[in-house]
Formats: sequence, structure tokens, C-alpha cells
Amino acid sequence: EEGERKQKEKKEAEEKKKQATEQAKQQELNQKRDNFITEITTALNQEPKLTDNELSSQYQNWPQQINGLTDIQQITNLQARLLADIQARRQDKKSAQEVKEDLKKAQTGTKEEKEQA
Repeated sequence: EEGERKQKEKKEAEEKKKQATEQAKQQELNQKRDNFITEITTALNQEPKLTDNELSSQYQNWPQQINGLTDIQQITNLQARLLADIQARRQDKKSAQEVKEDLKKAQTGTKEEKEQA
């Protein structure tokens, strides 16, 4: 009887410890997700701004992807790939804007601007 009670108490203590560990892991995961979302949103809002639809097709639904991940390493990997994609898309967008500006200068600019274009 005494042995059973102690065993039961030990089991309950282990269960509580397991729950606390699981809770801490979940909190860390949620924190990582929040940081990720903030960082990606900030990156998208830098000039020139990008929308989710301007990202590569596999990343356009990144908010759903992030919420589906349950491992910190997976989140970190997705974050790195997404930031690289944002950088590449922004570079494409900047290049396109520069071409438009140069074209506009060539069509409507002063003699000096036309020569620069």
C-alpha cells in the first residue's frame, strides 16, 4: 500500500514535469513564430514594399506555413529561405523600377538626363 502510493506520487510528479517541459517548448515555439512573423513583415515593408503575392509561389502562403510548423529548426530554415527570397524579389523590383525611370528620363528628361539614361 505505502509503496503503491509512493509510486503513484512519483508518476504524478514525472507527469507534471513532462507537462511543464511541453509547455515551455510550446511557449518557445510560439515566441519563435511571433518573432518570425514580425521579422518577415518588417522585411516585406521595406522599400520597395513587397506583397505576399510578389514572393516566389512556394512562399506566398508563408503565414499558414509558419503556423503549421512544430519544430524550431524547421521555422529557422523557412525563415532563412523566405528572407533570401524577399531579398531576391526586392532586387528584381528595384531593377524594374530603375529601368522604368531610365526609360522615362530618356523620353521626357532634359538633354543631360537623356544622356545618363
